[in-house]
Amino acid sequence: MAITHTTLSAACTATSNDIYVTSGTAFPAVGVSGKSQRVQIDGEVAYTIDGVCQPSTGRILLRSRGADGTEAVAHDVLAQVQTTATGSDWTAVPPMPAYPATFAIVTVGQDGVIPVPTQDTVYILNKATALATTTLAAPAADLNGIQVIFTSATAAAHVITATGLIGDGASGSPEDTATWDAFIGASMHCVVVNGVYNVVSLVGVTIT
Repeated sequence: MAITHTTLSAACTATSNDIYVTSGTAFPAVGVSGKSQRVQIDGEVAYTIDGVCQPSTGRILLRSRGADGTEAVAHDVLAQVQTTATGSDWTAVPPMPAYPATFAIVTVGQDGVIPVPTQDTVYILNKATALATTTLAAPAADLNGIQVIFTSATAAAHVITATGLIGDGASGSPEDTATWDAFIGASMHCVVVNGVYNVVSLVGVTIT
């Protein structure tokens, strides 16, 4: 086999052992027994239960969360999910975290309030249509130096509002709004300084 990619079809809490995926084809069929297999949800590793892990279409039962040195955290709808029934498909070096170990990975799959970062964080914007009423609050004043990356996994013109919090080094800074071009890969990289997201680099993102 090979590592198969899907997404969460519903958000999950940090303690839930049930997850719902958009495609369960990489897991044993509904009602069919199988051995435990590794599941990767954003930056978290979990393992399915031994036995029937898919009691109904798209519903996956887990026996452990926050495995292999990762932390069990809540995940938004459309969070990235990878799995395979063949353990040797995973690289010799665990594939997560894909960024340096200090980076958390958080999927943003719907409009709402983006969690304020408390550590270096990559936010994956994965809503198929544009994020429109999505806000980002100020980080704590004592978190200077934290890096925050927002990158789009969909070709949608996302808009994130962070009123008076985006330092872009231009007249009027700090600004209020970041607008993504409707292309996969459009990104904004910031570093937190005195409670402001100072922009380090922009690819296909406009600050106003």
